[in-house]
Amino acid sequence: VCIWIQVGAFSSMDNALGAEQRLESAGETAVVIEGPNGLHRVRVGPFDREKDAGKALERIRPDWPTAAAVPCG
Repeated sequence: VCIWIQVGAFSSMDNALGAEQRLESAGETAVVIEGPNGLHRVRVGPFDREKDAGKALERIRPDWPTAAAVPCG
């Protein structure tokens, strides 16, 4: 099992980096991944257990209500 929590997808790299910094300040391990169509995805993880991903999602959702679990790959 490999799961990321996707916090958001941003067209602006500055916005993506800002989100990454907010998450890091909150104690999460966040990364910016360049995706198709010029979008920069901000994700937390990866997690190798669904239980750990679920706990992270619970921590993140109050500040990032659209956060969602996505499979690695």
